[in-house]
Amino acid sequence: MWNSSDEERRAALGELLENRKLLPSAGTSYPTMLAYLKDPEAAAIWQRSTDRGLQRLTDYKPAKGPGNGLAADYDVFCEAASTLMRTYEIPPEMLDALLAIAARVEDTGPKPPPPDPVIDPSRPRAWVFQANPSIYNIDLALTEVSETTWAVRQHKDEIREGDRVYILAVRQRRRDSRDSDSPHRSSDHSRG
Repeated sequence: MWNSSDEERRAALGELLENRKLLPSAGTSYPTMLAYLKDPEAAAIWQRSTDRGLQRLTDYKPAKGPGNGLAADYDVFCEAASTLMRTYEIPPEMLDALLAIAARVEDTGPKPPPPDPVIDPSRPRAWVFQANPSIYNIDLALTEVSETTWAVRQHKDEIREGDRVYILAVRQRRRDSRDSDSPHRSSDHSRG
């Protein structure tokens, strides 16, 4: 599947989703993870948590989920996931974590009416805000502050009171001389 052409890879994925016995215990996670690794902008990891999270964040309503879905169902999932990534500038490597978090959040509010094909400005929406815990103590803020201001660079005219907000805490990896391929690598491996 990895070294195949797009057409061969698509056919292999379709076979694996149609006959789950071909790759025992792999479910949909493993074959769709391979598709994601090959093309992260167009493919996403399809499992119950990511499917449920995508349903919570968008108007995606699948005919079949990852437990019994086929290649066409996976294509619908990937298109909805790609639209979410493009709309909110979510990097592909963060998508599965974001969807899994959204799937775990308890829905305590009233059930919204079925989604309309056109965005209804009177209905609440969901927004994802990114926080870097090394810059802003999000855990402390969520437990001790009743209200906070957040920098908004996009869609600021569309956000309204009553909209649901998800906060995604993202910690950036610190690079030091041991992580570098630079010929100027330091011999001192202590961290400051």
